[in-house]
Amino acid sequence: MTNIEYLTSYVNHFVETIKQAGVQDIVMCPGSRSTPLAYAFAKSEGLQFYRQIDERSAGYFALGIAKAKKNPVVLLCTSGTAAANFFPAIVEAYYARVPLLVVTADRPHELREVGAPQAIDQLHLYGKHVKWTVDFPLPEKSEESLAFVERHIQRAVSTSKAFPMGPVHINVPFREPLLLDMDQTLPTVNMQVSEIGKLVPSDEFLVWYKGILQTEEKGLFIVGDSLQTTDGFWEFAKTVQWPVLVDPLSNLRTSVPTDCMDLCIDQYDAILKNDAFKKVAIPKVVIRFGAQPVSKPLTLYLKSCKPEVYIVADESPIFRDSLHIATHHVQVGEQSLWVDINKKEPSPYTISWSQANEIATTHVTNYIQHETDEGALAGMLFESLPDQSYLFASSSMPIRDLDTFFNKTEKNIQLYANRGTNGIDGVVSSALGAQVALKRTGYLLIGDLAFLHDLNGLIVSRFGRFDMTIVVMNNDGGGIFSYLPQSTETEYFEHLFGTPTGLEFSHIAAMYNTQYVAVHSKKDFKEALAEEKLKDIRIIEVFTNRQENTETHRKLWSDISKELDSIWKA
Repeated sequence: MTNIEYLTSYVNHFVETIKQAGVQDIVMCPGSRSTPLAYAFAKSEGLQFYRQIDERSAGYFALGIAKAKKNPVVLLCTSGTAAANFFPAIVEAYYARVPLLVVTADRPHELREVGAPQAIDQLHLYGKHVKWTVDFPLPEKSEESLAFVERHIQRAVSTSKAFPMGPVHINVPFREPLLLDMDQTLPTVNMQVSEIGKLVPSDEFLVWYKGILQTEEKGLFIVGDSLQTTDGFWEFAKTVQWPVLVDPLSNLRTSVPTDCMDLCIDQYDAILKNDAFKKVAIPKVVIRFGAQPVSKPLTLYLKSCKPEVYIVADESPIFRDSLHIATHHVQVGEQSLWVDINKKEPSPYTISWSQANEIATTHVTNYIQHETDEGALAGMLFESLPDQSYLFASSSMPIRDLDTFFNKTEKNIQLYANRGTNGIDGVVSSALGAQVALKRTGYLLIGDLAFLHDLNGLIVSRFGRFDMTIVVMNNDGGGIFSYLPQSTETEYFEHLFGTPTGLEFSHIAAMYNTQYVAVHSKKDFKEALAEEKLKDIRIIEVFTNRQENTETHRKLWSDISKELDSIWKA
């Protein structure tokens, strides 16, 4: 067997084992050292193959696919700094619990640490931000080598999918020559795929838990991001009749059954700014599924009231309780706690939450209709989203506007964001990755600075078909900082935090041959959203004012609080 023949056999075993393990999607960046794997993946049938030139954007693109599919995606690059550019997306994947198989090609061992070009120390490159890392052997004429590949690919896929899901790193060295025998017959791989089981609660815990659900009237459900499924939740909540504080990323604000609308509390961020309501809304029991929601008022409320029982249900043994108030961490699949109990009637406590939520919803709806600021325009976008579409929201102001202005709906709309580490980098790529995975009409709500961070993400649109509308809220800087205490330092604030660039994106749109429209009024925005989409990518750039946005948001919260005071203030 020649060098080319056993190199070919090695990478074919690598690829076929990954296929047998259930991986479907490959995101590849071009480079010389990864040539053998690139060719092997490209010629293998049954895999969806994506190209992206920029490694940082590629990482987020793969993350978007994996986030939407909840299945590992291969992320492949050459050696050197290409691998380092994957790091931001890997960090996000680790904390957001998104499965990635990060495959970095490497120089052979004799070219490491000797000054060879494009050679860096890639072993444990991602440190503690991957669940597992492995350095593969060089391809050689050896049955043991092929057995190693099969076993360790199986372990890598299983590890990425085990709770908590996350990225793993496979480092693969190659010697030159790097070409394959493209006619070699593909191998048969007989691999036993590990079953990733879900933990179930003990009988003793379930007896206690059901008793609380059946008897406690002052209980709250909080549902955040990271749920594996939402199937069956509303049927469960309907029997318990507790208020459900629903983060938009839980995807429980959409497809809400009519008879659960009163239980679905989507305006908690606004109503928990009111001291009078918070006093009557103190719960005795809180049960949280998924991650802690984004809302700061909710965080402060929970820290102040410290419920007698605070249960965090999570598939992972990693204890997510940044508030340090949880009394029980239950390592289970969330669905195992959506148990059957005798249906209850809504308590006065539940009715008070529904009443406050309805008051806030009325104000928010009127705000969207009559105001012209960034929040009202975001609300217009949310109301216009078609059934069976999806929206990706950037961090900073877009995710907060999603929390405030995305009202519960019977429409089936999927909502996504990168909230593992809350960064604004890589958002364009993640949104496009989600689009190819979901095969739905896609929308991205993003600010001008976040859009600038990932303009290279648009490169992938040159290699495939997309159905994406990007709404850029251009307030010429960092709008979120206007809500923070540092905004009171007027002499330096604009220079250090506002960071206006004076840029607009018509030329970027032209460079990528996208449909483009500039929006300067609410009327323009309404027309732009209704306009026929003629190209794969449509960019709607909405010019807004940061100061106006801050003032009108605060007036909205004040108006809601005044009406809540009129009912609950003693």
